[in-house]
Amino acid sequence: MVVDSLSKRFSLCGARIGCMITWNEDVRRAAFHIAQARLAAPTIEQHAAAHMIRSVSSDYVAKAHAEYLSRRTAAVDALSKIPGVVAHAPEGGFYLLAKLPVSDAEDFAQFMLTDFSHEGATTFVAPAAGFYMHREAGQSTIRIAFVLKESDTRQAIRVLAEGLIAYAQRGGGR
Repeated sequence: MVVDSLSKRFSLCGARIGCMITWNEDVRRAAFHIAQARLAAPTIEQHAAAHMIRSVSSDYVAKAHAEYLSRRTAAVDALSKIPGVVAHAPEGGFYLLAKLPVSDAEDFAQFMLTDFSHEGATTFVAPAAGFYMHREAGQSTIRIAFVLKESDTRQAIRVLAEGLIAYAQRGGGR
């Protein structure tokens, strides 16, 4: 079975259009019924799909793979330099989960957006509790997508580190 989507293949976050190939008749039938429950793929995404399929070079996937490996390495390396942060390189995907030295990642994320900036910048992170079966397991965890170029990722994580220091000084750390 092969499952593919624009959002993963072409980094079109949120694009909800893709394909599935299977020889398994039961899987095909079940997927077909699910697909019928949707009215249609969004028009703009259909145009994007047609454009990407016509326009992308044959070496796109290899280049994209190398770029994401570089971004992942940059993110993990930068995070590993921040005291109290635990992050591991994912084997797939373009995001990672990082455990922070905070008791509430959602409160920290809000602090970063509303109460903090470093040299005129802040870093948006997604609290990751919702990615866990038991939310409390991810209470101090954030999700970081490495969709920015390597230098921007490193800068965003430097700002994150400064934000953690400010947050702890405010009394929000562990």
